[in-house]
Amino acid sequence: MFIFAISFLAILHLVTVQSIPAGHSPKVGYAFDGYPVYGPYTDGGGLPTDLDICNGRNHPSLGYLYHTTVSAPYTFGCYAGEVLCANFNMNAPAGCLSSPPSSGATSLTCTDLGLISGVSIKEVPWTVIETNVPSRVRCTVESCASTAPYCWHTNNTANTAYTSSINCVENGNRLKITANGVPNHFIGKFPMSESTYHLNRPSDNPNSLSEQSFTWYIPKYPIMKSVFPTQSIVTDVNALPFGPTGFAINSVPFFNMYNMGMLDAVDGSEGFEVLDMCLGHPQMFGAYHYHTTPHCLINELNGVTNAVSCGNSNNAATSSPNPVVTNSPNSTTNSPTITLVLLVTLLFLIVLFHA
Repeated sequence: MFIFAISFLAILHLVTVQSIPAGHSPKVGYAFDGYPVYGPYTDGGGLPTDLDICNGRNHPSLGYLYHTTVSAPYTFGCYAGEVLCANFNMNAPAGCLSSPPSSGATSLTCTDLGLISGVSIKEVPWTVIETNVPSRVRCTVESCASTAPYCWHTNNTANTAYTSSINCVENGNRLKITANGVPNHFIGKFPMSESTYHLNRPSDNPNSLSEQSFTWYIPKYPIMKSVFPTQSIVTDVNALPFGPTGFAINSVPFFNMYNMGMLDAVDGSEGFEVLDMCLGHPQMFGAYHYHTTPHCLINELNGVTNAVSCGNSNNAATSSPNPVVTNSPNSTTNSPTITLVLLVTLLFLIVLFHA
C-alpha cells in the first residue's frame, strides 16, 4: 500500500509539472490551421529563443504552438499548418484545403479550445493629449504614461450594450466556430476621429464597434504543411491573408501586422495607429480585432483586474509599443490533464478503501 501511495504521488507530480509549465503564458487563441496561439512567454517566464519563421515552436509537452512577440509579426507570421479555404471570402492563401484532413497525430475537440463567452463589456471613454501626438508610447493595462498620446477615464458612465459570444460545434473533420467578435474585456470608446477630436491625423480611427456574425473553421486534425513556409508576413505580404487570420478564445479575430495602408499597425514609428488600451480597435465594418498580444485577455485569464487611470501621476508607468504581459505560473491548465489526475486519484481511493 505504501509503495502504491508513493507511485501515485510521483505520477500526480509528473502529470502536473508537464502540463502546467511554470511562468508560461496562457493560450489566447488559435490560428486557422488549428494550432494554438500563446502569449509571449515560455517555461520559466522567459522569451522563447527558438521560434521559427512563423513565430512557432515545438513545445515538449504542449506540442506545436505559436507565441505572440513584442516585435513584428506580433502574432503568427505565416501558417505552419494546413488551413481551410472556407475561412476566406477572398484573398485565400495559396494551397488552402477545400476539405479538412481526415486523420492526424493529434485531434481537437470543442472543449480543448477553452472558449470564453457571455461576458458583458464596457466602452471606456478616453481623451487625446494633442501635445503628445504622435508618441509611440502605449497605455498599459494599469495606467497611461505621462507621454502617452491619450488617457482613459474609468470613472465615467460606460456603455454595456455588448456581450461576448463564441461557440463551437464539431462539423465532420473540422470544428465550426461562430462568434460575434465582442471581447471579454472593456474597450476604448470609438470612433476616435478628426471630426470628433479635431486632429489632423489620417490614422485616427473613425470606426465604431458593432457585433459581427463570424463563422470560422479549423481542422479537427491539425497537420503541418508538407513544405514549410520560407517567408513570413514581415518580408512577404502574401504570407498571410488580410482580414481574420485566426481567433482569440474570447471571439475577437486576429489580423496580420499591417493596416489598410500597408503600414505596421502596432509600431508607431511608421504611423500612429490608434489601438485602445487592450491593443485592439474596430475596422471599417465595426469588427474589433487584435494585431498583437491581447494582454487584457491574458490578464483576465490570470485573474488580474483590468483598470486604468487618467491624469493620475501616482499611477503613471512607462510603456512600450507592446506592453509586458502579466503572467501566472498556473496559466496553461490543460483539461485532459485534469481528467487524468482525477482518474488516478479515484484509483488511489479505490485501492485504499479495499486495502
